Amino acid sequence: MSLFARGSVIGGKAKIKYRDNSTITQATNDNTFMFEVGGGVQYDLNEKFWLRGEYVHVIASDLDGKGELMDIGDINGLQFSIGANF
Repeated sequence: MSLFARGSVIGGKAKIKYRDNSTITQATNDNTFMFEVGGGVQYDLNEKFWLRGEYVHVIASDLDGKGELMDIGDINGLQFSIGANF
């Protein structure tokens, strides 16, 4: 069993379109960035597989039309995962 900490940055771009009576309307172009940090406990099942339980904090931000970051919310919670070393 071991303790760990991690961080990541995720970026994405979405072009959102709506369909109304067979007419497609483009609503928005959305650029999103998420900054995530987490820490927890990892248990090695064997040499290849592991289980993790961690507390995660995510800060999600959105670029508005002026190219400035604006806060769209935080996410806090527990995450459980299984993985493999390769």
